[in-house]
Amino acid sequence: MILLIIPGWKQTSKDWKLLNDKLEYKLQSSVIDIPGFGIEPLIDQDWDITDYSNWVRKRIETEYKNEDICLIGHSFGGKIACEIASNQPEWLKLLIIISSPLLYRPNLKTKVLKSLAKISPTVIKNKFQMFSSEDYRNVKGTSLEKIFKKSINLDQTEQLKNIDVKTVLIWGEKDEYVPRKW
Repeated sequence: MILLIIPGWKQTSKDWKLLNDKLEYKLQSSVIDIPGFGIEPLIDQDWDITDYSNWVRKRIETEYKNEDICLIGHSFGGKIACEIASNQPEWLKLLIIISSPLLYRPNLKTKVLKSLAKISPTVIKNKFQMFSSEDYRNVKGTSLEKIFKKSINLDQTEQLKNIDVKTVLIWGEKDEYVPRKW
């Protein structure tokens, strides 16, 4: 079985080099840089998780023909891996998801700000920026902003029901970005 790692938001194969090197000592593994991160150039600013999963799936089916695959997806990469798994490719034998925000469950503060934004968009826009994540502030005004917005609010609850492969979920007990309890 080949382990393929799909990194999280703004991560590259360099971020996973140490783990990949240790894994390669025991078995075949590789990290897939996705478009817009690492060595892969951004293909389209309007991409969403489906576009990324189609790109990754095509790459896997081209480079790893007739191989059994274990996908490891971290955060944003976990969303991509779950999208792929929900389409049940025959080659996928194991799915490992690490701290991935698959379910969109906005907290009360977000719900209130969104409701107020409908009434007074200009005032609330400034409040949103004050409460926005560091990741969002880093991509605001860049070619990755639309992709980030599409992926951060994506609820994959329905797709998860279609996953029919052994799945391991790994979460950090003190993870503040993707808490275990929603």
